[in-house]
Amino acid sequence: MKYYSLLKRGNSHADYCEDNLFVHSWNDEFVLAAVFDGCSSGEDSYFASALLAKITKKVCLSYTLSSQNIDIVLQEILFLIVENYHKQANTLALSTNELLSTILISITDINTKQSEIICIGDGFFAVNGQAIEIDQQNKPNYLAYNLSDIAVLEKFNQWYTDFPQKYSFYNVNDLSIATDGILSFVIHSNDQKLIMAEEKNKITSIEFLIKDTKLNALKIMQYRKYNMIKRLYGLINYDDLAMIRIIL
Repeated sequence: MKYYSLLKRGNSHADYCEDNLFVHSWNDEFVLAAVFDGCSSGEDSYFASALLAKITKKVCLSYTLSSQNIDIVLQEILFLIVENYHKQANTLALSTNELLSTILISITDINTKQSEIICIGDGFFAVNGQAIEIDQQNKPNYLAYNLSDIAVLEKFNQWYTDFPQKYSFYNVNDLSIATDGILSFVIHSNDQKLIMAEEKNKITSIEFLIKDTKLNALKIMQYRKYNMIKRLYGLINYDDLAMIRIIL
């Protein structure tokens, strides 16, 4: 199993990248990948996504696998993230507007090649090169909106059971998860020798990031691919982009 990450500030954000990410593996048995997209209209939204990434790290480092059922593992880990996020919000006196970040988490069983994914808000993922976009029309149902209610285990379990954006996949060999910045590539160069049809190049760029394996011996594969997209196609991401790709 190999994983590759990519985190790039979008061209529309002058100061901060408001996205973040985290990856963790338990003894090469299960691997968790998570990306977070801070809301640009929120307050210090780069902080919300960074805080969620740090909390996810803390939870994963202290979590002992209690089941071989990865849906149970995902449910337990997500509750611990919610519980800790709620505690930090209270400790730091954070308002809802300071907690707005989307969450997309996958857990993959490396041996059985099964993946469970939950997307709280907008997001993008691809399984074996087949892309799926979760678009909530720029009105994501942020975790922060329900945080106080679902920080209680019983209420969280009901919320998790009813939550619509959960997905199960089998025979997974190549998994990518990303914030919706992956869909925001736009022309940034005036060199017409490099630029053909923008939409064609945009699609090609996404496929290059989620399908192509030519540079998979390099840990920085996705960064190299990103630089090639910029140089060869004259494209750059308009929105912040956080991406993790796992090849089993």
